[in-house]
Amino acid sequence: MTISIFNGDYRMAFLLMVVAIAIDASDGALARLARVQETTPNFDGARLDDIVDYLTFVFVPALLLYRAGLLPAGWGGAVAATILLSSGYGFSATDAKTNDYFLTGLPSYWNIAAL
Repeated sequence: MTISIFNGDYRMAFLLMVVAIAIDASDGALARLARVQETTPNFDGARLDDIVDYLTFVFVPALLLYRAGLLPAGWGGAVAATILLSSGYGFSATDAKTNDYFLTGLPSYWNIAAL
């Protein structure tokens, strides 16, 4: 997605964002099916999932909105920074997920807003 954005191929970036939603919808189930936690006990898949989700659903859409000139003129950097910081706070909240990994509030799906 990032390479597509820097190449100015926003259509491809949007297509890959849709693909990312489908992958995100199934990655946890696939990890449990593959018993990743048992085979790699020192690996925190939930932490990796949060990092990938932040990049995929926050950073990349903010980058796209900024690079494509879709944010208010003169305010693009401030709006993008607000997206990144507010979502970073949301991702870092200790009560963002239940014990069984379901979100307790509205997730930061800026890719949907960008679409």
